[in-house]
Amino acid sequence: MTDENGVSRITQVDGLGRVTSACEVSSSTLKGVAPVACGQDIPATGFLTSYSYPTASGGNQVTMVAQGSQTRTFITDSLGRPVSVTEPERGATNYQYAYNATGLKVTRTRPEANQTNPAILTTTTTQYDALGRVVSIGYADNDVPSASTSNKSFVYDTICCTTNNLQYVRGRLAVMGAFRGPTAEINPTTSEFSYNVRGQIVNMWNCAPSTCGTAKQESRPLGFTYDWAGNLTSEGDAVSGQVAYTRSPAGEVTSINNNSYNLTGGTGGSTPIASNIINGPNGPVSYTLGNGLNLYKGYDFMGRPDGQWLCRGGPAAAYCASGGTQAFGQGETIKGSQVSYVGDTVLGLSTNYSYDEFNRLTSRTVTNGVANQNYTYSYDRYGNRWSQNGAPSFSASFDPTSNKINSGGYTYDAAGNMTKDGYHSYTYDAEGNIVSVDGGSTASYTYDALNRRVSVATPAGTSEYSYDYAGRRISTWNAATNNGTDGRMYWDGQQIAFRSSDNATYFENQDYIGTERIRTDHNGTTSATYKSLPWGDGYVASILNTETDVDNFHFADMEQDSNDAGAPMSEHAQFRNYSFYQGRWLSPDPYVGSYDITNPESLNRYAYVLNNPLSFLDPSGLDPCSLPEYDGNPCIFQNPPPPPSCDENPLACFGYGGNGYCWYFGLCGSPPSNGGTGGGSGAPSLGLCCINFTGRSSLGALLDQAATAKMSNSLFTNRISSLTCGLQVRQCPRRIIRITSKPLIVAGAVLIV
Repeated sequence: MTDENGVSRITQVDGLGRVTSACEVSSSTLKGVAPVACGQDIPATGFLTSYSYPTASGGNQVTMVAQGSQTRTFITDSLGRPVSVTEPERGATNYQYAYNATGLKVTRTRPEANQTNPAILTTTTTQYDALGRVVSIGYADNDVPSASTSNKSFVYDTICCTTNNLQYVRGRLAVMGAFRGPTAEINPTTSEFSYNVRGQIVNMWNCAPSTCGTAKQESRPLGFTYDWAGNLTSEGDAVSGQVAYTRSPAGEVTSINNNSYNLTGGTGGSTPIASNIINGPNGPVSYTLGNGLNLYKGYDFMGRPDGQWLCRGGPAAAYCASGGTQAFGQGETIKGSQVSYVGDTVLGLSTNYSYDEFNRLTSRTVTNGVANQNYTYSYDRYGNRWSQNGAPSFSASFDPTSNKINSGGYTYDAAGNMTKDGYHSYTYDAEGNIVSVDGGSTASYTYDALNRRVSVATPAGTSEYSYDYAGRRISTWNAATNNGTDGRMYWDGQQIAFRSSDNATYFENQDYIGTERIRTDHNGTTSATYKSLPWGDGYVASILNTETDVDNFHFADMEQDSNDAGAPMSEHAQFRNYSFYQGRWLSPDPYVGSYDITNPESLNRYAYVLNNPLSFLDPSGLDPCSLPEYDGNPCIFQNPPPPPSCDENPLACFGYGGNGYCWYFGLCGSPPSNGGTGGGSGAPSLGLCCINFTGRSSLGALLDQAATAKMSNSLFTNRISSLTCGLQVRQCPRRIIRITSKPLIVAGAVLIV
């Protein structure tokens, strides 16, 4: 296969349709390794990755992936469940399955974090109930209850642990919580959910370490309303206010208003946040912000964004050509999965970009602007970025057997997490989350039951976060005073504005990849601009009003850990941290489903978005999203697309392996359109449902190939079969799992167990 940009890759399959080899066609020698003849039926020279499969049925099945000096081994049992996964980056992860009086119990063992002996293990125990729902996740380090990882619990069907009168919780998640510490509840967090009769979340209560177990536990409520089509019509809390949406018959947003606060912090009335919205087939074409600035957006023939112009003193138009001046303008040229040109007025540059035979970014050339901002990048065959030539520069060498940096100043633990980078030391929990920087003297972090960061403690103070029904951060709170400091407003998945600690509203404009470029105040005056390079490095913030920088989401829709000031900063995604100085993740990818056996570049567990940061982003830290599929919502992007029924709204996916099941809120009971079978009478009903996936082979299962769907009935009608969806712990299929603007979801996160 040769794509439109000349990237060639040859895959060969066996008689069962399984990929047995992939040749990345190349004539280039990479870090001393020369291409060779791949030896496939279609002759070519390049770099070969081979896949071997079990030849006998029954018993454990072993699948191996050989890529140069690296080998990955996947073992599944006769039921297709993962028994062992061995990866160069993190070593061996093993699984055991048993049943007790509660239901299925899955035990996972892997090397303990924050130490270097691979024989010292962390045991993770996941307990399911009779309906296959996760009820608890516990951690033990070297057989001692973990002091660094929060235990998690989930309560369904009944009101528990709260004074709130939760409504319609039968068959639904009512309360979830997490706390750290073997003997006492340290840094507890909880979330409570109340529903309407349709199963939509109408109220939530989040508590963080400073409020859980105190009189302030219920002091941060959130509320939501919906139309009859299920579209969100309002959401908010005390910090952001009630943000209201009007929609067209097609569900498109036609206006956004704050019904609680005006732009300077006063209360009462309805204040426009976005109005005069004109929607096109690919998204909004033009609209007016609440501060009077007008925005115009353009799209190419594939529906991808190719330009936007923020106009001051004139109507929305390309290049603000109908009058007024540009506050911000950007245009890009996209061909296939390569962005070849970007012009950006905040950067003050027009730049061309080039790529290698593996579709990796190799150069940035300024055609209009400061010439010394040219850059080149180099890689090895495994996707490790060895150098960035330019200022700022980066260089490192790598262990070809593990993809870890082996240059001076960098160290890793036995779980594959980077523990030192020459500037800071990092401590991790069992899921690869950073829990402290420099032993806590720089920062420490707390996470909730869905792996969302809910507390950041630094010498300057502690901030705590609340999330809405879709997993979007909606507010930031000062833990010492319990006062809000940052209330966010969204246009479906994309943030459009926020209320700062001065109570004023500031408007945000991101570039096409989700990187913040300019913020304007309630008068339409520029209050901050943000410059950065393709990997997020070279970050320069021009802050004209300090209140506008309270919101710290900057590069590619990730949270900037500004506590790293004075040293290369990192960006926090939901499941791990990204170093824009290194251009890679600090810990291995926890999601096995991100492997793409047709693209060996996806095997590297540290590489950031296939080393193509202009065309992909990864706000979850699990799997790259590409344009136009990414719409500001956290997602795991893989083909083929999902069945179009209730699986648009995932609650959680469980286990590792290619066979799998996911819980969803939505319309259940009818056969899905992709050929799966529906249970029960076939009459659709609204509630919690489960989709079960069955793969063909060991590797095909583990990498989620050729999945077919079998849909059970809705818990709402009490017809679900625990045998169908509660029998095995397995992994979601290769597909899109997206947090949409639709309301029928809980907490908006994929739970990796």
